[in-house]
Amino acid sequence: MNKLELSEGVRLLKLEKIISRGKLSFIEVGEALEEIRDKKLYRAKYDTFEEYCLKKWGWTSSYGRRLLNANKVAKSVPMGTVSTERQARALAKVEPENRASVIEKAKESGAVTAKSITAAAKTAESTIELDNEGFPVPRQSMQYWKRRDEIQALLNALSEIRGRVTAAQTNKDLLWWEVNFSAVLADIGNAYSGIKRTMPYAVCPKCQGKLPDTCRDCGGRGVVSKLFYDQYADVKAKKMRSAARVYEID
Repeated sequence: MNKLELSEGVRLLKLEKIISRGKLSFIEVGEALEEIRDKKLYRAKYDTFEEYCLKKWGWTSSYGRRLLNANKVAKSVPMGTVSTERQARALAKVEPENRASVIEKAKESGAVTAKSITAAAKTAESTIELDNEGFPVPRQSMQYWKRRDEIQALLNALSEIRGRVTAAQTNKDLLWWEVNFSAVLADIGNAYSGIKRTMPYAVCPKCQGKLPDTCRDCGGRGVVSKLFYDQYADVKAKKMRSAARVYEID
């Protein structure tokens, strides 16, 4: 056992008053427990935080961890969004980047409850988009993934132009007398290939689409083209991801 400094002892008493009122707000209780654990303020009478929870409050270690985790979850969303420990436990099953949208979805059914959070989370899971390799597209990369239609529209336009030029060549249309069909069709083909190269195909294997700002492979997009994925993407990263192949956002 170790003695506490006077200031530590005073602080411990204040924190324990919060816990014993306790149960007024699970967030306050969680914050108090977190400080006691992190600063080891329990050490004057107890060897471990788990022993402190059990002998001081009658809580199992798993319940103590649940309180700490509930507090952490509640702080991951705007203040006041989560008001009960049950709501926090339901929200804990949702990835941090998706929690705000799940809460908004839960509000559509009326008051936010643990049940409505769970239902909204299931709806969100069913709308997860997968890339062409079967991996979930993270929120950080979704803005570029959803712009594939822009690229496809340009490719469609070039295909139409190529078709019209080819028809003019086949029909020997005199309007096109001065046109070098071979050169024009080659230019259209190059333009098509160049634009197609930027079409998002898969989540970047290197940054997993979650840290695109610092990734040189995807240039900040979080997604890469098929050409890059097939020929240039980190082979080791692709193999590790394929071996894991878990259909959920990490």
